[in-house]
Amino acid sequence: MPRTTREFFEDLRPHLLPVPRHGQPQVCRICLGAVGDSYEQCHSCYKLLVASDAPRSIQTRVVPMSIARNPGTWYSILQRYKKGAWAEHAPLVASFVWEWMTEHEDHLERLLGGGVDLLAVVPSKKPGITFESQVLVRALRLVKPLGARLEHVLDCRDSTCYGRTKYAPEMFTADRRSIVGKRVILIEDTWITGATAVSAAGALLEAGARCVVIVPIARDFKVEFHTEDHPYTSLIAPPYDLRIWPR
Repeated sequence: MPRTTREFFEDLRPHLLPVPRHGQPQVCRICLGAVGDSYEQCHSCYKLLVASDAPRSIQTRVVPMSIARNPGTWYSILQRYKKGAWAEHAPLVASFVWEWMTEHEDHLERLLGGGVDLLAVVPSKKPGITFESQVLVRALRLVKPLGARLEHVLDCRDSTCYGRTKYAPEMFTADRRSIVGKRVILIEDTWITGATAVSAAGALLEAGARCVVIVPIARDFKVEFHTEDHPYTSLIAPPYDLRIWPR
């Protein structure tokens, strides 16, 4: 008998870390990652979304589904499903995305200002990777209702524009005919600096999207950058609760 998305999610749950709520001390107000005690946002978000010409609306519309401790099991799963262990880990990734988005449909609609018009993914920057061959797209399509909502509206045009903390919407081309006036959910697998996802969201907005919400599957948390007594460590310690909305 085929396994359900909930069964896959329950297998994964012990390895998931919760996203700290917006507004807590030493939590980036934009990506909800860890920051120092005298900052409102992390360095990457400051460069990408504060000290750039990126649309200010993006600042309040980044909602990670989980935190991935690096190194850690969930982080490894997200890396390995793209590098050879697709059959083993892709069902876990897809099931988690489906369960999270189903649970938070109302929250997402409130953040968008209305119903979700289309679901998109951040395109790969690797040469020769098409929309259909992209690992994230293939994984999400394992869950038929989720895959059916995916639309090919973005392509990477010039990856040389990329910089780890650079806002570069010119890196992408957007299908204006498909997105003008639309409310878009943009899925990214792992948010590290956010440069690719933010630039992709900017390309959608410049092409006429009404609103874009970025939902990284996981926000990376590099252990080496933070001491064990950093408050963020305790914020991501509780068991993962699918019902919690961090914004």
